[in-house]
Amino acid sequence: MGKYHDDLSDRENLVTIIQACDTIRDYIRDMDEDDFRTDQKTRDACLAQWIVIGERVAKLSDKIKEKNSDVPWKLIVGFKNRGSHSYGTRNFDNDMMWHTVKEDATFIRKRCNEILRTL
Repeated sequence: MGKYHDDLSDRENLVTIIQACDTIRDYIRDMDEDDFRTDQKTRDACLAQWIVIGERVAKLSDKIKEKNSDVPWKLIVGFKNRGSHSYGTRNFDNDMMWHTVKEDATFIRKRCNEILRTL
């Protein structure tokens, strides 16, 4: 089991991760990078969803993480930690944050869906 594994199953955690990725996608649907940079509310809302993703990733079993080592699980949790301990998006590099919510969330959603289908 993961270090923070609790009573939630891997299936429940994966579903929550997918839902948070969908929420991020909805938040940025009609935005380009410049819009994102200037919209503090959307950046904060995306960070809040990323914190959910990181919390649920931390609760996934080691078996899931080891079997799917192509997913950067530690980086996901690290980004969550940085966001939750830096008190908002003003301390984040906007380019990195845009890439995370635009590209990484899409990849994570896709992989979590694939993993979910194997359970």
